[in-house]
Amino acid sequence: IFTVLVLINAQYVGWIAVRAIMRVLRTIAGAAVGVWLVGNYTSAPMIFLPVFFLVLAITSYKYGQFGARQAPYAYYLLGLTTLSVVTNGVAAPDQVWQVGLDRTEEILLGATVALLVSTILWPRSAREEFVAVSRESLEMIGELVSIQTEAYALGAESSANLEEIRQTFPARLSVLRNLLQAGSMESTFFAARLSNYNAFLVSLMSLFQGALLLTHWRRIDAAIVERLQAERTMEKKRSAVA
Repeated sequence: IFTVLVLINAQYVGWIAVRAIMRVLRTIAGAAVGVWLVGNYTSAPMIFLPVFFLVLAITSYKYGQFGARQAPYAYYLLGLTTLSVVTNGVAAPDQVWQVGLDRTEEILLGATVALLVSTILWPRSAREEFVAVSRESLEMIGELVSIQTEAYALGAESSANLEEIRQTFPARLSVLRNLLQAGSMESTFFAARLSNYNAFLVSLMSLFQGALLLTHWRRIDAAIVERLQAERTMEKKRSAVA
């Protein structure tokens, strides 16, 4: 059940598949390491304890290297499985093989259930959401340009909608980047066009920044107009005095 909950939390089909593969492979590796330690070195604590500590230290260090990669998660599972097998098998070294097999079977069953649920019952595709969020982002930029144009034409100040768009759009860009990574794991067709999608994100950001610049241009124009009006007034006064 814990495996299902952890994998389903990944939400998208691509992420779940990668995490399931990582979880199964590292569980098998961790079970093998645990069985090897308990089976061969339980009677030699001078070897058993340093090696066991070294395995946990390396996996903990690697797990601390957070990022978009799945390697830290894989090291975490290797260390966790080794710890589980060793702590449950050290009291009965002759049963350590059974402990390792039980642990591996549990993970395999949980990963299979999570994959079936995520791909058949409630599939959630990052590729489809990437297209939907991209369309919404373009519509948001169009709304931003409309607000700026209307404010410029009427000479009004920026509306509350403009500030809301300015604050929420960066979060949408972050969502698009995450969807791009998840989508590349779902389809080789999608992954082959990552350069195009990255260029699209850059263009989207440029459009957003260009739309925001309209506000600064409007302020600059207003300042120029006011300065010209002041200079014209001064010229009229000079002409009147002359």
